[in-house]
Amino acid sequence: MGRNRGSRRKTKIEFPQDLGGIDGKKLNDLAEKMGKNHKGNTNQVRKMYNAFKKIQVEWNGADDKNQIVDKTIGDIHLVRPKLAYSAARNKKMKGLKNDIDRLINNLDPEVEDIENFFKLLEAFIGYHKYFTEVK
Repeated sequence: MGRNRGSRRKTKIEFPQDLGGIDGKKLNDLAEKMGKNHKGNTNQVRKMYNAFKKIQVEWNGADDKNQIVDKTIGDIHLVRPKLAYSAARNKKMKGLKNDIDRLINNLDPEVEDIENFFKLLEAFIGYHKYFTEVK
């Protein structure tokens, strides 16, 4: 007899084309799905988050965010090789790397997109911790 693996299946996440155009509820729903899909790997997830957090600190310190939109998106793209390295070392990180890649590739050079990207990552970290601990 086959085992019921339905509870272990990852939910396909549909990311919006316009990250800046979604509300808090939708961001929360996306973060929750990501948290459920990417349980475990706490150390690797924390490293990924810290890389983005450094960029966010610079972003939050800017007087005029419109002046640094392109630089910030460029810095965000430079985290992708670190994610690829992490996924190569730990196969369980491949799905998260793919989801983050999709998010980054959908970023428009708009303040709202970048703000929501950082909010989504922060919410994901909370759900990731919750679902990893609860299992």
